[in-house]
Amino acid sequence: MGNSGSDSVTIREVDELGNVDDRSKNSEPGRNPGSVPAGANPFIIGAWILAAGLLLSGVMMLIQSRDPSAAGNVGSGNIPLSLILLNIAPYALLAGVLTVAALMFWHASQWQHRDTH
Repeated sequence: MGNSGSDSVTIREVDELGNVDDRSKNSEPGRNPGSVPAGANPFIIGAWILAAGLLLSGVMMLIQSRDPSAAGNVGSGNIPLSLILLNIAPYALLAGVLTVAALMFWHASQWQHRDTH
């Protein structure tokens, strides 16, 4: 209980007899050889991909909505595709920008956390 919590914990694989697995000797302590680096959070990587996809799709929808051939036959009672794209594009762009802003705040907090410890 008197431990300050700053000691590192090393996890090693052992077989059923208690022998240390040879594969863990060649890698860094506490790391699996084929694992993702400690600094790479897969959810954050996915959020960056989502943000890029939202921004790219928003820009592409704006470009596509300006195409006169995408309007279709307006007199037939159908809603033109360009109108649908023009209504969705700002929300996709806003979601992409907000995701990037949230990710920047997350990275800044992680950077500040690393500097203080």
